[in-house]
Amino acid sequence: MQRNVDTQEDHTMKHSSAVWIAVLVVVRLSLGTALDATSHKGKAMWHGPHTRTGTVTEVDHTTGMLSLDTTEGKCKLHLPPAALTDVKNGATLTVS
Repeated sequence: MQRNVDTQEDHTMKHSSAVWIAVLVVVRLSLGTALDATSHKGKAMWHGPHTRTGTVTEVDHTTGMLSLDTTEGKCKLHLPPAALTDVKNGATLTVS
C-alpha cells in the first residue's frame, strides 16, 4: 500500500513542477519581448510628429539622404530630393 501513495505523490510533484516550469517560461518570454520592445540598441525611436534642429553634415541631392548633427545625436533622414535643392553642408536646418 505504501508504494501506491508514493506513486500518487510523485504524480502530484511532477504535475506541480510542470506547471511551474510553464509559468516561468511564459514569464521569461513576456519579459524578453517587453525588454526587446523597449530597448532599441541605443537608437531613439520616435512616434508621431516631432521637430529636430541641427547642422547639415551630409546631403545627397540625388537620393534625398540628409545627415543632421543635433543636440540629441546624429540623425539620418530620407526626404524628397526636390526639398533639398537649396540645402548645403554646414547649414542649420529644422525638420518636422
